[in-house]
Amino acid sequence: MVLPIAVEDVKREVKILKALAGHENVVQFYNAFEDDSHVYIVMELCEGGELPVFFLGERNSKILLGVHIMLLQRY
Repeated sequence: MVLPIAVEDVKREVKILKALAGHENVVQFYNAFEDDSHVYIVMELCEGGELPVFFLGERNSKILLGVHIMLLQRY
């Protein structure tokens, strides 16, 4: 079951991506579509690894990911 708040979060994210489309410092948003159970967001492929690893290094990015997961589970 998908909570209504999660659906609203995804819709808000798509709205923000559309508003930022074309900005040189933001990954390019192409399209979003959904089926009965999933939402698909089509974006530009950015090669080179994960952004937190780029900024924080491998160890610190894993810590950050763990904190992010804990926050998602909490809320």
